Amino acid sequence: MNFLSKLTAIGLALSLAAGLAGCQSSNAETTSSAADTTSAAASSESIPDLEVTIPLDDVTLPETTAASAESENASESTAGGEGTTAANGEVDLSKVVALTFDDGPDTKDTSSSNRILDVLEQYGCKATFFVQGQAAQDWLPERNKATVKREADLGMEIGTHTYSHADLRKLSADEVAEELSKGAQAITDITGGEVTLMRPPYGETSASTQSSIPYPMILWDVDTLDWQSKDPQSIYDITMDQIQGGSIVLMHDTMNTTADAVEMIVPKLIEEGYQLVTVSELFRLYGVDLEPGYYYCNAREAGTTVSPFSGSGQ
Repeated sequence: MNFLSKLTAIGLALSLAAGLAGCQSSNAETTSSAADTTSAAASSESIPDLEVTIPLDDVTLPETTAASAESENASESTAGGEGTTAANGEVDLSKVVALTFDDGPDTKDTSSSNRILDVLEQYGCKATFFVQGQAAQDWLPERNKATVKREADLGMEIGTHTYSHADLRKLSADEVAEELSKGAQAITDITGGEVTLMRPPYGETSASTQSSIPYPMILWDVDTLDWQSKDPQSIYDITMDQIQGGSIVLMHDTMNTTADAVEMIVPKLIEEGYQLVTVSELFRLYGVDLEPGYYYCNAREAGTTVSPFSGSGQ
């Protein structure tokens, strides 16, 4: 039976059902026209529903319907603009960045480090702190150890900035190894965690020792010059002007002027849809495996080997 014949049969079945409803209504005993109307309605409601099955093989959908469905699926798969998560659950890499802080904890006043931690905790953000081992372990040890421990407890990443902030360009390979080993051990003694990243003081090592360094060396592509300007507005302006997806921002948690800037920077980045993560998480999201002995300035260009440069970092 073709599709038209089946539709005709369905129409006959519905007509028969309507006729039965009419018979039931006319045979009902009533005393007024209002009662007749009520009886007819009641009789109609009592008719069982007719289930009609139409084989889909006999139905041809219009081409426009199929095209519309395909177009809808395509739009769902590409959904997600700046600051959003796409329909496939992937993070928008144009809005993922890492804030980093060097030299801490401050040997004079740890309030700047803790003020920065307060902001990060308030907004649910992560950052990476490159800690001087000597500052954490030997200078104001009780207070500074507590600061480093708080960083770890809040889920911040902690890398080594050597033990004494030595200029690695001027040291032998053995001296470099000692600086790195002592610096990492000081952090592990406080946090119980393993150190997996380092940032060389001044952003450099010597060519003769670079290959022997057992950590990925994390540099930056946004230098706030906070140590130089000590101006919160300038730090904020540089960050917001230069930051982009995959950026690593250099700051120092040893100055309250930097903490002042962070109190402006973090909420503004959140407002603009940025996600603030640790350095390791940044590269993981970009699908990059960090390798010991290599420099990394940002996650966007991590596929190429980065040579040392004369950085302005401290």
